[in-house]
Amino acid sequence: MDLKKLLGEIGIENSFYEHIAPGWDASVATVPEKIGFLEKEEIRENMRWCDLNSQYFNELERIAADIRTNLHLKAICWHCFRQLYFQRDIPHFSSWPQVHPFPSMYLLIALAMVPLVRRKHVEMRIEEEITRSTCHQVKCFCENHINLTKAPGIIVQQLYWLRHYVDGKLFRLGRMEYRLETLKNFGKVFQNKKSGQLTVFSPPGVDYNKNGLVALKDQEAVMWQSIYRETEHKAVGNPVSPYGYALNKEVELSLEDWECVLKEGDLFLDMHIPSGGGMTPEACIDSMRKAVVFFDRHFPDQTSRAIMCRSWIFNNQFETRLPDSNLTKLMREVYLFPVTSNGRDGMFFVFGKEFDDLSQAPRDTRLQRAMLDILEKEPLRNGGMFILKQDLPRFGSQYYRTSGE
Repeated sequence: MDLKKLLGEIGIENSFYEHIAPGWDASVATVPEKIGFLEKEEIRENMRWCDLNSQYFNELERIAADIRTNLHLKAICWHCFRQLYFQRDIPHFSSWPQVHPFPSMYLLIALAMVPLVRRKHVEMRIEEEITRSTCHQVKCFCENHINLTKAPGIIVQQLYWLRHYVDGKLFRLGRMEYRLETLKNFGKVFQNKKSGQLTVFSPPGVDYNKNGLVALKDQEAVMWQSIYRETEHKAVGNPVSPYGYALNKEVELSLEDWECVLKEGDLFLDMHIPSGGGMTPEACIDSMRKAVVFFDRHFPDQTSRAIMCRSWIFNNQFETRLPDSNLTKLMREVYLFPVTSNGRDGMFFVFGKEFDDLSQAPRDTRLQRAMLDILEKEPLRNGGMFILKQDLPRFGSQYYRTSGE
């Protein structure tokens, strides 16, 4: 089946050819006569596991029927499914079409992860409650598309993320999702052996702006560069404030009095924040505690030291713009640190797309208004956060901000 000809038959520009082509011949050779996830009962069952609103069933079944009876759409659908979950010659799908009927097809393929996740979780002896919660990410992605277009579907840039669930690496535990990762692009965290106070050092060679944030490449002046030196007896470097910026001064620690408790190469729980709101401090700490218990139980040989996240969510610009928000309340309970940004971080997640003309962006929520107000004066930022597992009992006391005072 010639892909270029096929794209023309279904009204897709040939410019998409090179992005869809990898693995095409192998996929076409394996298209089954009946694709289970396009059948009515499996669609209904998968929707239940994802807690997807049943009002979308008729539309999805109609699209599935169109795909079942159109050999070209059926081949494209099978190819996408196969590449997403099994072959992966295509690293991501960002350059695939986002025109009808593709968003609905992507949603059907997203729902198709349910039996794959269920099977994997049974092998891993994971509780059904966690399996169902993990599958809810499809609902989150669908709601992102609905907010953008008023119709059910999946934004194509988010499709690849579903691989993590099928692989049994990413799990929703309460409000948040987590996976085990090895720490990279990070400095070192030292703890005083007597007082328990922390000192966080920036990694060396990082270019910072005047505010101690990582300078935007080719957009901001580099005011200073971090250093780090360590000998048998001491560590010297630029400290990082728990408020999320690095300090242009050198601090020296005696390794007789301080020990390293977090460094590159250590395992940590990489936290991801699904859309949907409800990020109360109570929900956040409940999720973190569940994550520690879950990974200790199911991955006992892979001990992690901290929970960490790098995201537009932890942009410390929001502290002054949204001082009473749940987002800010969470930032006050964790240790913030600066990370690389592009200057428009979070726009896709909050608005569903980029806006060249910011006057066209909606101002429907406090967060949207805050982000647009920031962009009028300065770039938006990413931010990082961590909380040591040993400090979870101190959540609620703003421990990292008060322990050094």
